[in-house]
Amino acid sequence: MCNQEKQTPELEIQARIARLAEAEEKVLKKPVSGDELRVLTAVTARLDQLLARAAEAEVQELHSAASRLDQLLNDISKGKDVRTKLKRRDQRERP
Repeated sequence: MCNQEKQTPELEIQARIARLAEAEEKVLKKPVSGDELRVLTAVTARLDQLLARAAEAEVQELHSAASRLDQLLNDISKGKDVRTKLKRRDQRERP
């Protein structure tokens, strides 16, 4: 068995990251102009806003799903039939 076959995926990823970092260090970098820096700063701020909104949307979606699950479990514990709720939801999610 060769050395590469013995490596775990984590070690392969670490080695790849190390190679990429070394290659990046060797690349000659030109200085960034003031205009480029302003554009990059604006783009970074916009990206941060988009990521924050996406994260908030995910949190809200998880809260909503948890509430629905709590309601279903509550209904089940009371002996109610929840199959119709599950079937309706399943049909709505299909394209």
